[in-house]
Amino acid sequence: MCALMIAGKLEEPAGTLGTYNLCQLCDLYSTREIANMEVDILKALKFEILVASATGFSDYIQRAIVDHEETRQLIDFLCDLSLISHHFLEFNTCQIAAAAVWISLCAIGLDWNEDLAILTGYSRNDLSPCSVVFSDLVLSTDNPLDLRATLNFRYPVDQTMATLRTVLAR
Repeated sequence: MCALMIAGKLEEPAGTLGTYNLCQLCDLYSTREIANMEVDILKALKFEILVASATGFSDYIQRAIVDHEETRQLIDFLCDLSLISHHFLEFNTCQIAAAAVWISLCAIGLDWNEDLAILTGYSRNDLSPCSVVFSDLVLSTDNPLDLRATLNFRYPVDQTMATLRTVLAR
């Protein structure tokens, strides 16, 4: 449980408070016991933790593009979508993030450019296979993922999926 909490803090720090409250509610462990175990785990790892997630890479890439709120939400949605589908295991997280940025830029009428290719090291051709996986996942009619149940707490799933369907159908 503590290892999951550490991982959660690294990826999304605001979401871990609920886990502490759940532990206290269930009377499993005291706050002190949880904190002590987290420290023990981090000491055993010598605090050498590296997190390379698609979301982290997308934040880096987004600093290089004009900030559009609608692209930010689409990028975050696509990065989260990549976490819940095994189809993305063949791609590295930077490639997933770059493909998410490319798709999101297309949604506002922009395209992948030379500056982004230099920044990320990926051309459009490099991103196409990952983009196809996103496309297949979003456009599939027999999609086994229940995105409303999975991501509705963070995003307006129906609206986001409608936007993505329009972009990816092109």
